[in-house]
Amino acid sequence: MTKVFEAPSTGHVSMGSSEHCLTFASSLGSGGKHSGASHLQVMSTNNSNPSGKREPGHLVKGCVYCTKAQRPGEKTLQCCSVCKTALYCDTKCQKADWPFHKEHCHSKDKRRREIRSAEPDGGKAVHDFDKWISHHNPLFTLVLYRALKLETDPDAFKTKGLFISFKEKENRESYPLHQRYVVSFGYVADLDMVRSVANTSGAGGIADYDRALASDRRIGMLVLMCPPLLCQWQRAQLMTPEELKDAAPIVGGVPEDWVPWLNKAVNENYVTKIKFGKSSGKQ
Repeated sequence: MTKVFEAPSTGHVSMGSSEHCLTFASSLGSGGKHSGASHLQVMSTNNSNPSGKREPGHLVKGCVYCTKAQRPGEKTLQCCSVCKTALYCDTKCQKADWPFHKEHCHSKDKRRREIRSAEPDGGKAVHDFDKWISHHNPLFTLVLYRALKLETDPDAFKTKGLFISFKEKENRESYPLHQRYVVSFGYVADLDMVRSVANTSGAGGIADYDRALASDRRIGMLVLMCPPLLCQWQRAQLMTPEELKDAAPIVGGVPEDWVPWLNKAVNENYVTKIKFGKSSGKQ
């Protein structure tokens, strides 16, 4: 079977200084809505064009070009040979999407190599954070719905995005994968601000995201960071609120004050409680 290509949906960037991160956090405070509980400390450090969707972030995996779904337990899609994150249903979709995602794909690969060579641990921190994010990604999808109030304003993703910051636990490797980070704060912000931060990451792919929105695709944007070194941005393929509730009944339990809920959810591994409904993944 021919390997396929993908424009990855996630960009990592090494946040070079605590001053940069402090400026970034301050900009969130002035431009976005703080959605966390008051006792949570704000850290003072730092698919139309489907080509950028990060598959672990979807409750239902699908072809990043035509969005044909792969239901749980199936192995009908093939992944990118370069970034190894996006999926396609066949080589036709692969070739059609390549002009859109090739820059993002190569940028992600280059950026990963740069970070690994620059970090003392050879990029292990990047790898661990990426694995942790991938494990919990369905929870971030649920939080995106709640934070943007997509249940009552289904088009909010066109004007708003989400920032979430995490803190690495001391001696993180002594914990199970799902417990290695805690949630520090979260903000809903104007999409222009979220897009700007994603664009400065150097990971590419913003043009893909813009084309997706222009084509009326339901694509949400999140920036996930772990100061002072790690920051990544993601696109999330959005179901309708009805489809989401069918796929993951737990969505009804995400409160408006979602930051402490998310912190509890990641540490208690709520992602294992997400159940897929029988209609989930149907076209």
